[in-house]
Amino acid sequence: MKRASILAIALAAIFMWLGAAFAEGDYVMGNQLLTNVTKGQIKEAEELLGAHTFNESTLGRALLLTLSLADSDSASERDVFRLSQLLVDKGADVNHSDVHGRTPLMEAALKKFETVAWLLLKSGANSFAIDRMGLSALEFAKRTSAADSTIVWLLESAQQKQAKFTVTNLRLVVRGESVIVYYDLEGPIPAQVALNVEGAGGKGIDARHVSGDIGKRVEPGSNRKIVWALAQDVPKGFNGKEMTLDVLAFSE
Repeated sequence: MKRASILAIALAAIFMWLGAAFAEGDYVMGNQLLTNVTKGQIKEAEELLGAHTFNESTLGRALLLTLSLADSDSASERDVFRLSQLLVDKGADVNHSDVHGRTPLMEAALKKFETVAWLLLKSGANSFAIDRMGLSALEFAKRTSAADSTIVWLLESAQQKQAKFTVTNLRLVVRGESVIVYYDLEGPIPAQVALNVEGAGGKGIDARHVSGDIGKRVEPGSNRKIVWALAQDVPKGFNGKEMTLDVLAFSE
């Protein structure tokens, strides 16, 4: 065997050994972090986070443990927020879930930790995530807090901002001097809809005389309907020119 080949094999073996050593070190430090969190040792956890780096998953698990084990006897909301902030700043997965599907946001909702919920939402927490029972953070909040509480308002506002809708299967029916637009709406929550009309050359047309689903919250589903009194908005008609209709859906 050539000397170069022997050297390459030796180097590969050394790198594999170093990788295993580093992995073992990461595992030990990760376990120590989770132990600190489990015991409510916030100061020790903060010191460990300041001295070592951890992967996104370990930090996410620590974040979930911090919230799931927190109570008024072991730590104040202020302490929990401080540690949660540090974990998020270090790169924690804010949507990390346990075997039951519980996420940090759900735990914050259960504990009525408004400031932590705000932090998680600002950092990209999914307000539509559900656990194995089909419950979201908002539903947990409604079980433990008043309907007009800050935590409920935060989560409802987050869902309004995070909601995405899809309009499909548009069908047009001309009935007398009106156009009826049927469509299917997909989305996580009720939406508001608008009728967008364009004439020749992409020129916008103001569809003011509309009814049906316009002006109300529309539940996702099929065969939704908008009625446009075409003759009232375009009394002279289109003179055979093209017209494009589309339905827009939005949450706020």
